[in-house]
Amino acid sequence: MKDLETMKIIVLFLPILIFELLTTTINSQDYWQIIDSTSKWSIITSDYDDKDLTLNIRIGTDDTLIGGLAYRKVYRTYDPDEQFWSFIDLLIREDIVNKQVFLRNLIGEEGLIYDFSLGVGDTVSIKNILAL
Repeated sequence: MKDLETMKIIVLFLPILIFELLTTTINSQDYWQIIDSTSKWSIITSDYDDKDLTLNIRIGTDDTLIGGLAYRKVYRTYDPDEQFWSFIDLLIREDIVNKQVFLRNLIGEEGLIYDFSLGVGDTVSIKNILAL
């Protein structure tokens, strides 16, 4: 009897899951706000001893105005307890109207890193200021 109830739940849940996945895929270019001080990105790297290190990146909460545009500082830590964060000399800003995100270094170079306004067939030029 329990197996039948479990099977009913799976049969009812599976179409909802498939629909949700398809909807997410179809809307993958929808605008999503990148600058969120509650979010964190983690990057796992290996050092010379083949030990995995986790680099955590987050965005600060305070705005920095440069040329009338609001930027936020980008911070990083390798601390597993996430107690000690350091500013990595990068600023990030969003143009909410045009659905674009820009990254800027401290010498004033800025590059487009995300453009959620693009459609199929559009051409975009991404400038990676970290690779200059």
